[in-house]
Amino acid sequence: MRVRELVYNWHQDAEYGERDVRLVVGNGVTEIIEHLPRGEGDKCSYLVEFDDGRFIRIFNPNVVEYFIEQERYPEHKLTQKEVAFIEKWQSYLGYQSSMTEFEEEYKKLRDILE
Repeated sequence: MRVRELVYNWHQDAEYGERDVRLVVGNGVTEIIEHLPRGEGDKCSYLVEFDDGRFIRIFNPNVVEYFIEQERYPEHKLTQKEVAFIEKWQSYLGYQSSMTEFEEEYKKLRDILE
C-alpha cells in the first residue's frame, strides 16, 4: 500500500513538550514505500525518497497513514480490484516501479487472459 504520511522519532522534550518528525508525500517528499518483512528476523521499514534525490529508511515509525483508493491513482482508470491486484503483485515481487509501468504490464496480461 502507498503511504501518505509517516511520523517517527516521537519524544518528550522538557522545553517544548511532545515532538516528532513528520514526512508527508508532496511536502518535500516524492514517495514513501512500505517494505514488509520477508522472512524471520526481517523488520518492516519505510523507504523515503525526497525531492532532492536523497533516500532514508525508517524502521520504527510511530504513525503510518495510507492513501485512500480514490486519491492514490487519480490519473489511472483502474478499478479498486485492479489496483489491489497490482499492489499485491508489486509487494510480492518486490517490484518498485512507477504505477504507469506496472499498469502497462497489467493491461498486457489482462488482454492475454481475455
